[in-house]
Formats: sequence, C-alpha cells, structure tokens
Amino acid sequence: MNRTLLLIITTIAIIACGCTRQQPSDPRLQRLTLSVDTGPQAAIDSLAAIDPATLGDFDRHYYNFLTVKARDKAYIVHTSDSLILDVINHFGLSPKMAEALYYAGRVYSDLGDYPTALRYFHDALDRISDDPEDNNILRASIASQTARLMLNLRMYSKALPFAETALKCSLNTGDSICSIYDRTLIGNIMVRTGNFGEAEKHYIKALNVARNTSTKDTIEALSELGTLQYESHNYQKSYEILSKLHDQAEVNEVNYILAYLAKSCLKLHRGEDAAQYAKEMLQTGSENNLRIAYYILVQPEVRQYLDPDSIDYYFDKYLDNDSVKITEVVES
Repeated sequence: MNRTLLLIITTIAIIACGCTRQQPSDPRLQRLTLSVDTGPQAAIDSLAAIDPATLGDFDRHYYNFLTVKARDKAYIVHTSDSLILDVINHFGLSPKMAEALYYAGRVYSDLGDYPTALRYFHDALDRISDDPEDNNILRASIASQTARLMLNLRMYSKALPFAETALKCSLNTGDSICSIYDRTLIGNIMVRTGNFGEAEKHYIKALNVARNTSTKDTIEALSELGTLQYESHNYQKSYEILSKLHDQAEVNEVNYILAYLAKSCLKLHRGEDAAQYAKEMLQTGSENNLRIAYYILVQPEVRQYLDPDSIDYYFDKYLDNDSVKITEVVES
C-alpha cells in the first residue's frame, strides 16, 4: 500500500514538474535561451545545427519555441502557425506559457489574422502575474503589440490604454528605446483622434530621449513631428522639419518623408518642388506611397514643370491604381 501510494505521489510530481518546467535540460538550448534576445540571427543558425529528433519531449517543444522567438526577434515574417501551436499545446502550466501566447499573437499578426492575434495577446496578459513589477518587459511588449493592432483596426479609444501601459512598463524598467516607440505610438493614436496638442507633447518627449540615444530614432521622431505639422495644417513648418531629414532617413522611410514633402509643397503652391519630390519617390523604386506621387504629378500647378511627353504616362499610371481616391489624398 505504501509503495503504491509512493508511486502515485511520484507520478503526480513528475507530471507537475513537466507542466511547470521553464528551462530545457539540453545545455545548447539553455545557452540559446540566454542569447536569443541579443543575437537572434546567431540563435537561428545554432538551432539549425540541432536535430530536434534527438531532443527529449519538453526540449523538442522548447526548440520550436526558441525557433519562433528567434525569427520574430530577427524580424523574419512568420508564414505558418504550426510551430507555435505545437508549443502552446504542450507548454501547459509552464511559466513560459505567457511568452508563448505572446509569440502566437505575433505569428497571427504577420498572417493578417488580427482577431486571433488579439485573442492571444489578451490570453498572454491574463497569464502574467498581477504584480506590476513582475514581467514588466513581456507586459510592455504585449501591451505595445495590442495597441498597434488596435490602431491598425482603427480602434483608437481601446488602443490608448494599452499604449499607456506599455509606456509605463518601459519607464519602470528604464528602457529608453522602448519609451521612444511607446510615446510615438501614443502620439500616433492621438493624431488619429484629432488630439494634435497631446500628440505633439508625446512626439517632443520621444525626440528629447532619442537625441541622447540614437540618430535613427531621432530621425523617426522628427519625421513624426513633421507629419503632425502637416496634419495640423502647418505646411511650412512641416516642410522645414522634413526637408532636413530625407537625405538621412533609411530607404524604407524615405518615401514616407518624400510624400509629406510633396504634399506640403503642393499646399504651399510650390509646384516645381512638389514635382521634384514626387519624381524622387518614383526613382527610389519603393512601392510605398506611389499613388501620392502620381497624384502630385497630375496636378495642374505641377504639370507645367514636367516634360509634356511624360504627362500622359503619369495620368495612365495614376488611373491604373484602382485604390486611388482623389478625395482621400486631398483630405489627408
């Protein structure tokens, strides 16, 4: 009887340990757990050298977890949910489950299934301890991603509390870089709701921090401030800010800045400059904001600065873009 009871207790203990394990037993996975945040691409290469078939049950699922996490950290777009679903189905009560649910949200965000992504983000927040000091970094990431999805879905009033939570967590942990992104996110939400004054305050605070940390973040904060001036109908101020940036910005941001420069010049009745910026947008080879470039180039006050032989071409390209709506561009 005592031996039977001991066997039952031992079995329960083993199951409990399996459900609540947080770290793998394989030393290679242990090392990668420590390095994946700072060197995701190196982690991906190291994971590729491990045969998951040689791992124990928990470690094999943990291997899949690290694979998804490393790809996300390396900004590789997720194209399948199979790995993360495997992780979630086997992590059970593991303390890592909250993080696994967060990455499930990231996977479904990339897959374009925003409702499912939001559900996983909410589930991840529910798994985190109620202690405000516990898991601040993970809490900030979940809250930030939730706010960004809601912003994309135009759920502005619901997005704001999550963005504010993310900022609070970033400030609590002293993460100045994330605080820049969180303030910019709050500013973006404020712009969408027409609260330009509050948006400007957050952009300026983000800019002040960025100037002490990163040139790239400084440029991004200034570009947000410049576009805010455009949305506030301060076209000259918008032009003054953005005209100093487009030579410094990264390729994927250049067209964004050029679009607002061209639109500002059009509002300021500077047709020649508007034409220059619009043509520069076409020369970058980026697909972003092409409809704005063609819209600028077909405007009467711009056409006089173009080669007459090119005008018909720009009209055709403008009309070929089915998503173009004149009122949408004029009112933006």
